[in-house]
Formats: sequence, structure tokens, C-alpha cells
Amino acid sequence: MKPIITFTADENYFPFAVTLVNSVLRNSPIFRIVARLVNCPKEKVESLQGISPEIIIIDDQKEL
Repeated sequence: MKPIITFTADENYFPFAVTLVNSVLRNSPIFRIVARLVNCPKEKVESLQGISPEIIIIDDQKEL
């Protein structure tokens, strides 16, 4: 069983999420990644999934 890194990001923090994911994949491949994206456009959700099919994404679209 792999350890899991989980994080939550919205559209404002999305660039940092991409940096985190790339760093984890490059430097700590033993970790699984679970990302909760809140109110992010579909294109951004798909771009994060495109980095690695191993990433688990929770696409959270909340009405504010």
C-alpha cells in the first residue's frame, strides 16, 4: 500500500497544485496523489489528470 498525499485547490491555487504534483511524481514516486479541485474549469481538471493517470481527482463544483 502506497502512502497518500492529498490536497485541495481552487482556481487561484491551481498553478501551485500543478507544481506540487510534478514535484511529487518526480521526487517521491512511492506516493499516491489525491487532489480535490474546487470550482476549477473542466480544462484545468483535465490538464491535471493529463499529468498522470495515477492521480485521483475529486472534482468539486460548489455553488457559492
